[in-house]
Amino acid sequence: MLMLIRRATPSDSSAIAYVFQRAFRPFEHLYTPDSFASTAVGEEVILQRMEAGFSWIALEGTEALGTVSATPTWDGFYVTGMAVLPEAQGKKIAYQLMKTLEDCGREEGYKRIYLYTTTFLDNAIRLYEKFGFTRYGNPADHWMGTTVIQFEKYL
Repeated sequence: MLMLIRRATPSDSSAIAYVFQRAFRPFEHLYTPDSFASTAVGEEVILQRMEAGFSWIALEGTEALGTVSATPTWDGFYVTGMAVLPEAQGKKIAYQLMKTLEDCGREEGYKRIYLYTTTFLDNAIRLYEKFGFTRYGNPADHWMGTTVIQFEKYL
């Protein structure tokens, strides 16, 4: 079955919350409780992200496999969250989601996409670097007690 990436709608919020919970659960012990709660977000935060910016969902049939969201800011396009189900990783879903996000950023006229990720999400770090993102800022920044890396890409 073919994968489809489309703009997410409010009716997708529970499926997206499920993707976030499943994708980040294996790493929960590496987060602080607050940073995990802010990463593996629920429906309320997902709906807020949809209202504030752009959200996409990757589907195979009716099954949600991944998601990404970004919010316009004064200095660029901020990636607020990205997740792919563990069993769907390795299928280039994250790559396709990032391509969709980047294409939207260009279409909307943003010159810069930026994000934060934790130091222990090796697959995410490799994806961002492969996609042309570079690290910036203090490499030991802390977010709710969890060490993060800042990435940016100029479009």
